[in-house]
Amino acid sequence: MVEIKPFRAVRYKSNDLSKLICPPYDIISSEQKQQLQKQSKFNWVNIELPDSYRSANKLLSECLKNKVLIQDKKQSIYLYQQEFCNTFHKTKKTFIRTGFYCITKIDQDYILKHEKTSDKPVKDRLNLLKTVKSNVSPIFCLVPDKTKKILKQLKSMSVKQKPQICFKVGKEIHRLWVVNDDKLINKLTGILSNKKILIADGHHRFRTSMTYRDIASKNKGFTGMPYDYCLTYICSMSDPGLLILPTHRVVNLSKELQERVLACFDLSCWDGKSNPELALYKSGEFKILTLKPKYRQYFKLPAVTILDKFVLYSVLKENIIYTKDVHDAVRLAGQTDNSAAFLLEPPSMESIYELSMKNKVMPHKSTYFYPKVPAGVVTYKF
Repeated sequence: MVEIKPFRAVRYKSNDLSKLICPPYDIISSEQKQQLQKQSKFNWVNIELPDSYRSANKLLSECLKNKVLIQDKKQSIYLYQQEFCNTFHKTKKTFIRTGFYCITKIDQDYILKHEKTSDKPVKDRLNLLKTVKSNVSPIFCLVPDKTKKILKQLKSMSVKQKPQICFKVGKEIHRLWVVNDDKLINKLTGILSNKKILIADGHHRFRTSMTYRDIASKNKGFTGMPYDYCLTYICSMSDPGLLILPTHRVVNLSKELQERVLACFDLSCWDGKSNPELALYKSGEFKILTLKPKYRQYFKLPAVTILDKFVLYSVLKENIIYTKDVHDAVRLAGQTDNSAAFLLEPPSMESIYELSMKNKVMPHKSTYFYPKVPAGVVTYKF
């Protein structure tokens, strides 16, 4: 079983976090970092993506000393809701995604991965974790919920009281409930007791927490807690607000890559109306890519996995431009004669979970769960 626990979160004393929270470190550009720093000297970006690990620790200590940050007195779980508009879809539909923060025991048997990781981000996150001794942003996990018991439980918990915190960031509405009722917490943990959860976002943070735990376990007097646990945001797979965006690829289409495409795929013209799983844009033309019949054993794999397996397997990540915006992908592909955009439909939640259950991982940046769970709402300090 996956083991979750309530915890005493460190969080901002203010009820308006609009100028204090930030996105996860891996999607913050240098320009956005500067903008966030201008909003407040206490903005979480200075800890999530600091100028130095030492400056992050200094600011965290200063915020705790001056009660900019406080630690809750009671063990709690924290319901968190994001209301947002899908600006990447022509309907501009409004979504509401509800989940909760807790701490989760680090166990690879019950926390499933679906993407590959790299050493460089793990080294960076580990140095930060060693310095601040806190999970400064959560891993984002999904739990299967066909009967919608988890979804119903979270909804019942949220309607019992008004959110303690409600604020807007741009057009997004954020709501936070602090839940320390043991009966409610036990009921929720009971529903999750026979589940395996899937990492949607935060694979590098999870690997970092595992590495840190392994380092701590070598110390004399090691007892497990708190290093056995990591900060986690959990959401039901049945949540109607769960939105997966595709991550398109823009590359230099060398002669070798063109030959791979022609050898493995049948190409047909795209009318611009259908939603092909995989399409190619180059030199003003759109083509649908369909895997040749001789590769039928791979037909059920997600399009991003097929693309990586048959075409992009030798291309370094540094030489691929990733974007969730199809218009941006087409624009970038049109800047040079050799550039091309591989346009993808997002993988289904079912296919991601099925692969993870078989211990199979997908290529780097296979999914983009929108919006990102922000950093700075709650913190797990060791």
